Amino acid sequence: MAERLIGENDHKELVKEFASFKNDVDVKVIKGPENNEYTEFTINFLGELSELSDKIKVEVLPSDSEISKKNQIDVFPYIFLGYDQGYRIEFMGAPLGYEARSLIEGIKMLASGKSSLSDNGIKKIGELDTEKTIHVFVTPTCPYCPGSVVLAHSLAFVNKKVRGICVEATEAQELSERFNVSSVPQQVVDLKEENITVGAQPEMKFITELLNK
Repeated sequence: MAERLIGENDHKELVKEFASFKNDVDVKVIKGPENNEYTEFTINFLGELSELSDKIKVEVLPSDSEISKKNQIDVFPYIFLGYDQGYRIEFMGAPLGYEARSLIEGIKMLASGKSSLSDNGIKKIGELDTEKTIHVFVTPTCPYCPGSVVLAHSLAFVNKKVRGICVEATEAQELSERFNVSSVPQQVVDLKEENITVGAQPEMKFITELLNK
């Protein structure tokens, strides 16, 4: 029997955290034409999470699926959270290391219907009336990255005009090289070089700058 990815202590803690889930959460995983260790990890990890709550609905889709083609996915695995409800809360690459927590926080947000944003942040991001895409470049060993990912995903949760994408930098090498990613977290808005910020950003500062880009 294969070793479980979620240890006993974490398993018990997650069962407690997931017990209060109210909403179903659709989780779509796009796998590449050829399986790799990252895809295998992602599918197995999500499978174990779904065993902890019947609210987590995992669907594994091929690279030539309609969703994959529509969104021009070319890095695998790729994860969509809440896609059926119109959310753009996404992961490009496997949720390894610290980013496993980012994934769990995204699921908890959708299942509870509550984001981590302050009341001021919720009000401010509600003013956004144009579509924005935030790429947050991360690495599995960066302890500061999950906070930046959760912020981007929270903005995408509160305002569906925002698309928040967690990018595992080593797996998305071409995109990382394009933006000279050498320090993480690094945020890029609308894939424009002039819209790069490096390091974890304060909530209100990032929202204000996002509205002005």
